[in-house]
Amino acid sequence: MAINRQAGHGLILNQTIRMEQDGEQAIHVKTEKETIYHPCIPHFSERYNLPVNAWEVKGLLLGSHGTAFRWTADIL
Repeated sequence: MAINRQAGHGLILNQTIRMEQDGEQAIHVKTEKETIYHPCIPHFSERYNLPVNAWEVKGLLLGSHGTAFRWTADIL
């Protein structure tokens, strides 16, 4: 998790290491991580005093051979 107090923005990051499959895999990981972490946002909003809509969830997909997918590279 990263919080930028000046910008009033919270970021939930979760890395995932998977065997490389196809070009769509990064999108599937993104959706998976959003499904897992979006229900936690109200808790984080209260705990860190940021509005619910100030949070973003990013799933970072790394290949099992150390490769970073384009989606992950764009986020970083």
